[in-house]
Amino acid sequence: MYLTKSIAREIIAEISPFINFDLNLMDHTGLILASTNPSRINTHHEGARILINEGLPSLIVESDEAYQGCRKGVNLPITFSTEIVGVIGITGNPDDTIQYGHIMQKMCKMLIYETFEISQRSNLDQVRLLFVNDLIHGNLQEPSFRMKEKFAEMGLSGSGPFTVAVIQFIDSINMEHHSELFNARENIIKMYIIDKLSKNHVLTVNNGTHYIAISNHLPAKHAEILEQISKSLYEKYSGALFATIGNEYFDYLDIPRSYQEANNINAYFNSEQPGIYQFNVLALDFIVDQVPMLHKKNLFNQIFKFCSEKETEEFRSFILSYFECNGSLNKLAEKHYIHKNTVQYKIHKIAKKTGRDMRDFHDLFLLYLATQYSDHI
Repeated sequence: MYLTKSIAREIIAEISPFINFDLNLMDHTGLILASTNPSRINTHHEGARILINEGLPSLIVESDEAYQGCRKGVNLPITFSTEIVGVIGITGNPDDTIQYGHIMQKMCKMLIYETFEISQRSNLDQVRLLFVNDLIHGNLQEPSFRMKEKFAEMGLSGSGPFTVAVIQFIDSINMEHHSELFNARENIIKMYIIDKLSKNHVLTVNNGTHYIAISNHLPAKHAEILEQISKSLYEKYSGALFATIGNEYFDYLDIPRSYQEANNINAYFNSEQPGIYQFNVLALDFIVDQVPMLHKKNLFNQIFKFCSEKETEEFRSFILSYFECNGSLNKLAEKHYIHKNTVQYKIHKIAKKTGRDMRDFHDLFLLYLATQYSDHI
């Protein structure tokens, strides 16, 4: 039932400091679950049983023992939807207690509804967590039509695209972990992140260490949403998000690939610093980082073996600029405050000294890799 002993104790604890009368909370059978008079707990209240069975709006007890286990006072039903789930009783002169009874009746109803909503939310969170775990690990047994129904239930399209983000909240406030204040703050932030993402049609769960967010957005849009939420978190809670986003895929069977990409670049960065990173933007840097040190040294020496130290640094700077400007001679000229002919001269000079022509994509890639490796020598 909706009114349990723990809920009843919580209600009595919340209300009793403000009312100078003995209070009792009975369940749907008339059993006293909680009371300011400990001797009455787990005893039966005949008046409450009659009120429930007959569906009475109230039961006034004019004298002690007018009903078995009763004392003089007021008894009012606690309803959930159309069902009486319990009874609140206040011991004392009915004329003095009736006004408090109606206040308690409303408060009890609110607390029971709140507890029910939290319970329902917890159940839904568990369903979402299981579904997301199945998706990111490829544990899918349902036929395609049923999967599309499940996606719709979770607020997503089963037709894609699908993008996965791995997210952590980076708190700038130092607080003792597992303290009541820390736990309360953590829960508020958790609900805030999940609710904000849900409003942007992003299925989000928290597995205890980080958030996993699956959306039908392309990576750039997913990143834009996370940037906005991160900014809002900083303003409200003095913290921000560290998030990594995998590539988009149009088949839900490829969701594990997007998740793995997000995980890979997640490990690549220092997660203590906030930031939103996309795999498709960082893939080249990520690949470079995976190359063994020996290969890095060999390639660097091969590319720049006929260049002086001064030429190497000069070429490195120009190659990086060429890469960043997507090969645009005009942008390069503007960036370095030189004439377009000078840009072409530098391209030819690099080709002559390294044997690699920057206008060839294969050569440009090798030259770029060489500029990245020089820091490791």
